[in-house]
Parts: sequence; C-alpha cells; structure tokens
Amino acid sequence: PRGLFVSLIPDGHHLPYWMLPMLIDHFGSDRVMFVSDAISAAGLSSGTYTLGKRRIHIGEDGVARDVQHQHFVGSTSLLRQCYQRVNEFANWDATVLRRLFHDNARHLLQISKGEGSDLR
Repeated sequence: PRGLFVSLIPDGHHLPYWMLPMLIDHFGSDRVMFVSDAISAAGLSSGTYTLGKRRIHIGEDGVARDVQHQHFVGSTSLLRQCYQRVNEFANWDATVLRRLFHDNARHLLQISKGEGSDLR
C-alpha cells in the first residue's frame, strides 16, 4: 500500500546491520524510516541503574536489560549513534541516509522545512 511506512531500529541489536540493505531494497528507501526506542539511560556506560522503580543493567554491548538479563528494556543507542554505525556499515550516500534518518519521518508527520530539529 502506498501509505505504508516501515520503521526500523538500526542499533545492531533489534536488527543485525547486514539485514538493513535487504529491507531497504525490499521496501524502498522512500518507505522506510529509522527510529530509536532509546530510554532515559541512553548514553550511559555499562552498569546497573535505577530508572523510576525499575532496576536495569546495561551490558558491555550497550543493551539495557532487566537485572535478571531475561529481556530488553529499551535501547541505550541515541539516533545519532545509530547514524554513525549505519554510515560505517552500509555504503549508502548521504542522500539515502538523510532520507532514512530524517526526511521520511518529517514527510510522514507532515513537518515542513524549518520546523523541528535538523539532522546533525
């Protein structure tokens, strides 16, 4: 369907980096946007933290899990960190990267140029 957009979390944990080009080829770079599910612990180093009433552990791999290490509790990767990693892995030009990380979301949310933040 023309109105379908696919949102992907390109942090290397939700999806392996090698899968991203395949998904972009399948759906088209004009139908995919990269997003983050970063939690308030984003950017913190490995260790155990309290977020609200919940204890979480951030591993050496940067993944936030419950303290029993049974499941993800969210990402600690900021979108700019995802951009840097995808840029290192995928051989996409700056136009495609901007479309995936910025332009497609602005289009879907009907945010015109000059509104909101810009990709830096």
